[in-house]
Amino acid sequence: MGLQHLQRVQPPERLLRQFPPEGGRPRRDRGQARLSLPDSPFRHLQRPLLMSTYLNRLQQMLLVAVCFCFLTSCEVPYDIPVGRSSNTLVVEGLITNTGLAQTVRLTRSTTYNVTGAPPAVTGAVVTVTPEGGVAVTLPEVSPGLYSVPAASLPGVEGRAYALRVVANGQVHTATDTLRRVPELEFIRWIYTVDGGRDDEELTGFIPAVRFRDFQGVGDHYKLRFYRNGLVYRDGPGDFYFINDRFIDGNLVQEDLEFEAWIYQPGDNYTIELQSLSLPAYNWYVDIAQSVVSNNPFVGPPYNARGNIRGGALGFFRCSGISRVSGIVP
Repeated sequence: MGLQHLQRVQPPERLLRQFPPEGGRPRRDRGQARLSLPDSPFRHLQRPLLMSTYLNRLQQMLLVAVCFCFLTSCEVPYDIPVGRSSNTLVVEGLITNTGLAQTVRLTRSTTYNVTGAPPAVTGAVVTVTPEGGVAVTLPEVSPGLYSVPAASLPGVEGRAYALRVVANGQVHTATDTLRRVPELEFIRWIYTVDGGRDDEELTGFIPAVRFRDFQGVGDHYKLRFYRNGLVYRDGPGDFYFINDRFIDGNLVQEDLEFEAWIYQPGDNYTIELQSLSLPAYNWYVDIAQSVVSNNPFVGPPYNARGNIRGGALGFFRCSGISRVSGIVP
C-alpha cells in the first residue's frame, strides 16, 4: 500500500470527532488531557500508535515489578508438625519352602528421628494356618521373634497361608500364597574394576545367573545376595525385582549381571531367586520407590501397601526360594 493511498483513506466518524482533520489540535472535552499533533499524512493514526507503545511499556514495567517482588520477597520459616507418638504394630512374616524355620517378627513403629532397633512386641499369640490344614502356633524364641521348624509348618508351592496375631488385645490377620519359583543357575564370574557397594571403586568379581521363566504371565521374583553369611541390604541390589510381563516363558540370562557386591576370591556366596505374589511385589516396589529412587518427582517416604489387616503395618510373605552358593575361585 503506497503513501498516496493512505492519504486518501477517510477516518471513521468516531476518529474525526476526536481528531478533526482541519487542525493540528484535537478537541478537548472536560477531563481529557491536551494533545498536540503536527500535521501529517498519518495524523489520524498517531494517537492509537502512541497509546499502543505506551501500553507495551507499561506491561514491561509491571512485569519487571512483579519479578522484583518475587526475587526480593522475604522467607518465613515454618516448622512442619510431626507426630510424636506412633506405636503401631509392624509385622514381618516369612514362610518358605527351603526347610528353614518359618518366622514372624513383631515390632513397634517409631518416629522418623528415632535411631536404633525398633522396640520388640513380646507376649503375642501368633498362629499360621496352611490352606486345608490346622493352625500352628509359633512360640516366641527371642524378644519379638516367633518361629517354628519347617517340619511343623512346611512351605508348599501353590498353597495359601493365613496369619493371625493377637497383640495387646487386638487381632491382626493376613494371607499370602507361596508361588512357584524356577531353578536358578550360575553362569560365570565377571571381572570388574569399578563398582561395588556404596560406589566403592574396587576390583573383583560380579556373578551372572540365569533361569527360565514359567509359561503364563503373572510370576514375580526377587533376587537376594549373600557374601560370607551377610545379606546385602540398604541399596539398589536389595531391591532387584523381576516380573515376567515381557519375559514370559523365556530363558533369562546375561541381563542379570548386577553389582550388589564385589566378590573376592575365597568369599562364600549365596544368591537366591525368591518368588513373590503380586501384593508382595507391589510391597517391595513401594519400598524401593520410597527409599532408593533417584526420581526427583517421587514424593516423600510413605508406608508401603502391606497386607496386614487390623491396623498394623508390614507384610506377611510366602516365597518359594531357589539358590546357588559356593566359594569364589
